[in-house]
Amino acid sequence: MLLTCVPGAAPHPSLGARCSYEENYTEEITILRACVRQAQAATSSTDYARHKDTADSAFGRAEAHIKSMEMAARGAGVGPTEKKSLIAKTKQHKADLKGMRADITAAKDASNRGELLGGPRPAGGGGGGASSKDKLLATQGVIDKTTDTLQATLGVLKETEGIASATADTLGGQGDQLRGAHGQVQETRNATVEARGILRKMAVQAMMNKAILWFIILILVGANIAVIYVKYIKKSSDPTPAPAPPTTPAPTP
Repeated sequence: MLLTCVPGAAPHPSLGARCSYEENYTEEITILRACVRQAQAATSSTDYARHKDTADSAFGRAEAHIKSMEMAARGAGVGPTEKKSLIAKTKQHKADLKGMRADITAAKDASNRGELLGGPRPAGGGGGGASSKDKLLATQGVIDKTTDTLQATLGVLKETEGIASATADTLGGQGDQLRGAHGQVQETRNATVEARGILRKMAVQAMMNKAILWFIILILVGANIAVIYVKYIKKSSDPTPAPAPPTTPAPTP
């Protein structure tokens, strides 16, 4: 069952806080409607400013009540149907406040036009010219302030544009640096591959040189063994010839 807030009646225990927020919001909306009507009827900037200040305070309180209603809608113990209804209410309340703000802004333009056209004339007519002149001077002051504000805003925009341009240049320089670093990395990679091939060839050449050296060493060792065998071992194993008998000289006749 969808529980609703009934003005003037005791709220359901689960709706106490939410009903209080809605009742407070309704009071602020009543104040706001009166402020909008008074601001629309204002013919001077002073009257408009007074009603605008009252409306701004009411706007702040009404927005606070809407936020409280949103928090209550998302709280525990709120059914899906009731939650959907409360969220729809808060959206409608926000739309109402937005419309009233637009009405207040339009009332400001109307009050300015009223001042430019002279507004209500005081009784006697003697001070009417002075009053209109003062209003025109006040309006000119407002216009001058607005112009200064716009010029300051333009200055900020130009400064922001300069910062954005400098940032773009910096990013472009960094992009060039990154591209240069990428090229250096590629060159280093190619040099590494080439060096790896050279080292592989050197390793093969070193193995071939080592094999040749071992072959020469074996030949030299074999030659030494052959020389030793022929010179010492074979010579010692050959039989020595017997000595010849001594010869005697023949007698002389």
